[in-house]
Amino acid sequence: MPWFHYRVETDRLSEKKFKTIRIIALYYVWFIFFMTYLPRVQGELPNVGGSYKEFVILLAWVSTMMGIKVTSMLKPGR
Repeated sequence: MPWFHYRVETDRLSEKKFKTIRIIALYYVWFIFFMTYLPRVQGELPNVGGSYKEFVILLAWVSTMMGIKVTSMLKPGR
């Protein structure tokens, strides 16, 4: 992302394309977090640190943040 931001600052990448790349990167990071906690909640990774309660809370938090972002994107623009 810093490289893309540099390209926007030097007018080598349009702002519209940068916003699209930023959204894709954001959902990619959320996907990684979600896929990290999902097998832990399902009990498929028994030898990882942390408790079941902790994994459920973090999975719920990641899901809530993703849901808020999706609903804000679906609302009519300002």
